[in-house]
Amino acid sequence: MDDMYVSASGEKINSFGSATANVCVRGVTRADVVSQRPGFSREDYYRARPEELLPTNHEGIVVACQELYKKIGLVRNMIDLMADFASDGVQINHRSKAQQRFYRQWAQLVNLPDRIHTFQRNLLRDGNVICRRTVGTMLSDPKRRMVYAARRPMEMSQEDFPLDQPGDVRIPIMYTFISPAIACRTGGGLGKFVDSKSIDVRIPQELLSAIQQAKQAKNAALLKKIPADIMTAIDKGQRYVTMDESVVWVDFYKKDDWEAWGTSFLYAVMEDILFKSKMRLADMAALDGVINAIRIWKLGNSDKEVLPTSTAVNKLLSILQNNTGGGVMDLVWDDMIDLKVEYPPLDKILGGDKYKGVNADIVRGLGIPDLLVGGSDTGTKSSSSTFVQLKTLSERLEYVRMKCVAWLKNELDMIRRAMGWVESPSISFNVTALRDEVGEKRLLIQLLDRGIITVETVHQAFGREYLYEIEGLRQEEELRQAEPPILERAGPYYRPKSVMTLQFEQQLRLAATKTGSGDTGGGGDNPLGDLPRQDGDGEPGRPPSTPDSSPRERNTKVLGTQFLSIIYPLLDDVDDALRDSVAWAVLCAMSPCDPVTLESVSDHGGCVDEARLSRFTTVYNRMASAFASLAGSPMSDGDRMLVMGLAWSEAHARGLG
Repeated sequence: MDDMYVSASGEKINSFGSATANVCVRGVTRADVVSQRPGFSREDYYRARPEELLPTNHEGIVVACQELYKKIGLVRNMIDLMADFASDGVQINHRSKAQQRFYRQWAQLVNLPDRIHTFQRNLLRDGNVICRRTVGTMLSDPKRRMVYAARRPMEMSQEDFPLDQPGDVRIPIMYTFISPAIACRTGGGLGKFVDSKSIDVRIPQELLSAIQQAKQAKNAALLKKIPADIMTAIDKGQRYVTMDESVVWVDFYKKDDWEAWGTSFLYAVMEDILFKSKMRLADMAALDGVINAIRIWKLGNSDKEVLPTSTAVNKLLSILQNNTGGGVMDLVWDDMIDLKVEYPPLDKILGGDKYKGVNADIVRGLGIPDLLVGGSDTGTKSSSSTFVQLKTLSERLEYVRMKCVAWLKNELDMIRRAMGWVESPSISFNVTALRDEVGEKRLLIQLLDRGIITVETVHQAFGREYLYEIEGLRQEEELRQAEPPILERAGPYYRPKSVMTLQFEQQLRLAATKTGSGDTGGGGDNPLGDLPRQDGDGEPGRPPSTPDSSPRERNTKVLGTQFLSIIYPLLDDVDDALRDSVAWAVLCAMSPCDPVTLESVSDHGGCVDEARLSRFTTVYNRMASAFASLAGSPMSDGDRMLVMGLAWSEAHARGLG
């Protein structure tokens, strides 16, 4: 029995053998290399998998970064988070309230907060940003409403700015961002050397097909919205359209001088992200193979030296082949059979530990702290490393915001020059501080109370313009002094006046008027107030033939000058160069029958007819020239108001109104 077992076992063992593997060295198959194993470089890896090779040209890098933004949740959330931080609280400020209202209405017209967010997102994601502006001609109505409305709100719409109408005042009314993947620098290497911002934009085939379909459908309204330079290039059969600096704004993310385009920081972590994606593919393949279990049927018993016969093996094979699987199968056999089922080790394949290293590499490459992504396995364990990453993120946000401010200042200067204004507005954002902002501001206020720092420093820390805040405080104080109940200070540092205090002050002023102790012009002891004494039975008033002790105060103001005394205080926000012309236009809208009140000026001012204004202006110019020739010197503000009032009265007397 022992000899039979050994002989049968020997026959089974002799059926096993070894395999000789051929070796591939740099694409050449060799079987004689036995001394050492050849190296395996990245070139060998990507030669066998060209679809996984990272792009190296400008277009490929931009498209790859855009695909990462679309498909990878961590990348998308991080780019959006940084753009949200950098664009938070954008505001346009100006010393002149009228110009400030105009700039802010323009910001609503072009949807400026969304455009700023898109600018910063494209700069972070693509490493480059191309913004095309659309310029419209400003009609006279919006400008007149802006100047004449004074304190009234103003509205703008796209209909107020036709694109194809010539005019002197042309301002941007719309911004469109172009993908850097379809653009190239004009002049190639020469344009890069001279730092030219002109670009050649490739017209996509999809746009060409859409325009062709619109032409066939004779959709003129849709074709009219396409820019003229693009339509001209398409009609000439050109595939590229050149856009210079007067049409587009081009900027880059930390570009070197010898590079034609900037490179996004996403490109540095692209290999780590692709590696993690491949690990996920391996997990998905393992999940697909969960049901692929291996069943091992054992016949006989080697421990008892009992081998299965070929008849038993063939019988079991026949039963398994005829069974399609599923359901219950009855199998009658002796005790010389055993079944063992092997499943893949999913606990080792699908574990999360293998992702810790690659996650840490991605987070470090992006410069993201753990507390922003909500993960604790990314490698930033200590507070010092978290602070460094927060500092890096804050500096990156400031850099992106600086690029955006440069673009926005260029657009605002274009508006300022078109409107003929002198001073440019300022741009402010909310202070982005990823630290204890409340504690720092509380400390600044305490230092201000102790006189250690200046008020300007505190305003800068809160993100406010110092000069604008001072001007606002001055205006509030003037209003507070003119009408005490309005804007009355109240708080721990200001004690508001109570009703009893106001009544007491009124009684003191009345007593001073009665006794003549004040500076209100009282005339001695007079228990009836400022009324004259009435002693005896004579007629009240001054005795007859009594001369005046001082010249009588007579109302010598012209009616037009009285209107101007109300109009000028309403124009505090208008520039000095425009205040006189605006006041004259508002005065020309008034009628001699209108009451000389603030309500009357607010209701009728700013609605002047152009022909009427021209007739009145002719009378004013004639009288101003006559006054200047007689006086021999420039008119003062008072003289100008007097001449304007006389000219207005003369025009109405001649029936020019």
